[in-house]
Amino acid sequence: MRVVIEGLRQVPEEAVRKDLCLGTSRCSADDPEAVERDGLVIQSNLFDLGYVSSNVAQAEVRGERFRLKSITVSEPDPAARVRKQIKLPAMNAKNGDWFSRKVVAEDRSRLERVYRDAGYANVDVRVESEVGTEVPEISLALVITRGPIVTIKAIETDPPELANTVLALTTKNGLLPGALFNETKIVEVKALLELTGATVSVATFAADGRDDQVVVRFEISR
Repeated sequence: MRVVIEGLRQVPEEAVRKDLCLGTSRCSADDPEAVERDGLVIQSNLFDLGYVSSNVAQAEVRGERFRLKSITVSEPDPAARVRKQIKLPAMNAKNGDWFSRKVVAEDRSRLERVYRDAGYANVDVRVESEVGTEVPEISLALVITRGPIVTIKAIETDPPELANTVLALTTKNGLLPGALFNETKIVEVKALLELTGATVSVATFAADGRDDQVVVRFEISR
């Protein structure tokens, strides 16, 4: 089966075809699930390319490509002014760029990581949008809610016999009971454990139901 995409403007067709299954030996046009899946894939790719209000009808693209009119970052909670000041990273999404859901999602994740590395494990970055009705443009606001400072109450290891290995790595990275929560350090310890050939997952959960303390558990299998 050959997938024909019509109605594109200003974007390469290859970018819209990314991750399609139809037209390859992996999928058949007789499989309705494959057809539905690829329709969703095309829609997702278009959204990443700035087609905010587009729709796909039998692989024909309808709708306008949107530009990013503005993007702001704010922390409206008045208490934030007296809390620890956080140096925010520059946004990769720029005013006037074509809107990309992927770029905005990456900016949101980087904002959350900066706060989590400063101890705000429960930070939430909410994306609010306003779509133009006359001009194809979109305005975005990234609104930050910190939550409390979180410390690590305990570090657990499963299986327990690997606890000394984990303890050596967490100690080297300053990830100890009583320390501030730091997502990057947790990710770094996980990566070091994976270098040994292990499969590692990390779970964090509230300690004794408290929102200012967490337990970090490394689950390791070989």
